[in-house]
Amino acid sequence: MPDIGWMELMVIGIVALIVVGPKDLPVMFRKAGLFMGRIKGMAREFTSAMNDAADQTGMREMNREMTETLSQLDIPTLILCGRDDRLCPISRHELMAGLVQGSRLEIIENAGHLPTLENPQDTNAALARWLEER
Repeated sequence: MPDIGWMELMVIGIVALIVVGPKDLPVMFRKAGLFMGRIKGMAREFTSAMNDAADQTGMREMNREMTETLSQLDIPTLILCGRDDRLCPISRHELMAGLVQGSRLEIIENAGHLPTLENPQDTNAALARWLEER
């Protein structure tokens, strides 16, 4: 999502005022607000549908079981992830590291979902550091 600051918003407002005109500007903003409200409603419906699908397929139950299993582990564990992993974001790895007692999280820079292939040098270095501590 683009990062829009106050200066950009002011420029957009001035351009809108010039293009649309002061008389029709409030109407345009109201219509834009209604449109955004519809978009947000569609996003809520989509989220609800995905949550229902997750319930029906057993994903939530599987997630609960995995959380329970991970929290019962008490072994030295290295959790590796790439900084740019979009399939399993860092927040998920942080959750796993918080659940597994005695675990350590290593985030590999310049890597996505496959840090062993995308940045093998840093991945091997992280693994070597972890093994040396054992």
